Formats: sequence, structure tokens, C-alpha cells
Amino acid sequence: MEQGWTTGLRAGGELPLALHASFSGCLLELQALARQAGADVLVREALLAWRRVVPFDAGWWGEVANDPPRNIVHGSIGLAESFASEWNSVIAACDTFAQGSMAQPGTVFRASGGYRGPPGAIADFIDRHGLQAIMAITVDLPGSGVQFFIALYRRDPHDGFGDVEGALFAEFTRHLVQSWRYRLADLRMAGSLDALALSDASGRLCHVGRQVAELLRRHCGDWCGTVLPPALMAALEGAPRCIRFAGARLSVGPAGDLVAIRMLHGASALTPRELSAALLFAQGLSYKEVARALALSPATVRTYLKSAYAGLQVTNKMELVAALRLYA
Repeated sequence: MEQGWTTGLRAGGELPLALHASFSGCLLELQALARQAGADVLVREALLAWRRVVPFDAGWWGEVANDPPRNIVHGSIGLAESFASEWNSVIAACDTFAQGSMAQPGTVFRASGGYRGPPGAIADFIDRHGLQAIMAITVDLPGSGVQFFIALYRRDPHDGFGDVEGALFAEFTRHLVQSWRYRLADLRMAGSLDALALSDASGRLCHVGRQVAELLRRHCGDWCGTVLPPALMAALEGAPRCIRFAGARLSVGPAGDLVAIRMLHGASALTPRELSAALLFAQGLSYKEVARALALSPATVRTYLKSAYAGLQVTNKMELVAALRLYA
């Protein structure tokens, strides 16, 4: 969208009693959802509850990266299945409304009155999907390398979202994101969120950290961000397990009602046998001596060491020693 939107909120009047009661009920429902709803459907169920407070015709939410702008994980209410892929391929690079929201996390952005920019891809996209009035917010997800966003739409260009609705929307989003963080804490996920992806048992994603998203985009050109690519779907059946995928080592295992896919780095990216062979070799043992110590053949030791070099991203013994120093 072209410039012509409202950024932030103006001071409004008192909140009508009925709306206050409805909003309070929504937050109470959100608390219940945070405990009971599956993490993969938490946002959808929360937005359906929110729609009883502030009506909207369609909604879009998910995770987004900002350089370049690209939607990674998404869900929607009342929008075409092709919406996210269209936005990624045609609109993202020129959607200054979305880019503004990403640049000012926590700020409510609104636009109404119809699109006032020049004809072209954005105008066609808005008309095709009926995005005549919009309210959106983007928030940071610390440690994940991505942001979370919600965009709500009304199809009547003259039915814009008001200041009171915007203020309630900001508060609702704050509570929703906090509920999601509590769910992550309950899952006891160690390590950084940017090396983590979470899906349900069918492979439908509800979180993809930046490192995992970049890996999938590089090696799965048709990956749409909604579900795991087929090459990883098969790994869910054998979980818990470690696999190699596109040169990276991934762990796949249960995480509450979800499946966690985590990129492994450093010595943690090696199998126990690879790590044992690498540690002994780094201590000065020859291939044959390592083979005798581990009751393996020298050829098998060479295979393990080749994998260890690749996993640690080193090219010689000196680099291997440095990489393993903390793990000896």
C-alpha cells in the first residue's frame, strides 16, 4: 500500500462498558486457550474470540522476515489459500505498509478509504482479495530472527478501524504473544529460537526460526512455509532421531503436543561415534590407533572423520583441534 495510513493511536474517549466487558471476556478466553488449545491452533482460536469484540471480515497472521520482506509461517481466516504465496512473490518487495509495520514493532498501523496509490500489482491484489480497510501490528520474537504479525481486514472501505479498536488490538496482541511465550516455556525448549522449527504431527508449522527458514528456502525452492517439505516430513515418523538435511544436522523429537526440529551446531552436530573418532584423532592418534581404540576398521574411522570435518566446518587437523577444544 502507498503512504496514506495511520500510524499509532490517538487518545480516545472512555471505553464503552459493553465493549469493556466483551474485551475482558476475550482475555479470559485467551487465558483458557493458552492452557488448553494446541499450540498449532492457538492463534486461530484466539482471533475467532477477538472477532466477537472487534468484527473483521478476514485475518492473516504468521511470522515474517524483514530482509527481504517474506512471510514464512502463516494462517488465515476468510482469505484465499494463495494469499500468502501471492504476497511473497508479487507484493512483499513493494508493500510499504507492511514494511512500515515491520520497522516499528508494537505499533498499530491502520488504513481505510480504499487504496489511493497508482494502478498496478498492489491495487490488483487489494481488489482481488477485498482488502479495503486494514489494521495490522508486528512484534519482535526475541532470539528467533523473525517477527510475528497480525493483519485484519474489512471489505467496506469506509468501515475503518477506530482508535479504541486499535488500542484494544494492541493489548490483545500483547496478551496473545505472551501466551505463546508461556507455551514455549512449557515445552522447555533449550537453545536459540532461530535454530528451531515447531510443527504438529502432520507437518503443519507454527514456528520457523530464521536459520531453519533460510535452510529450507535454499534447498526447497517450492517450500511455501505452511508445512514441512516432503524431505523432512518422513523424518517425523522416525522421531526422535537425528538426520542430515542439505548439509546440516537436525534433531527431530517430541515437544509436548508438537514436533521440534532443531539445527545442531558444533560438536553437538556430530553423532557419538563421529565425536569419539574426532576427539581421539585430535589428540594425536592415527587412523589405525583410533580404529583399535573404538573397535572399528580404519575405513570406517575415515568416514566418521570426514563427516566430523564437514559437520564442524573445518578443513585441517589444526582447525579440528580448535573446534573440539571446548568438548574435549
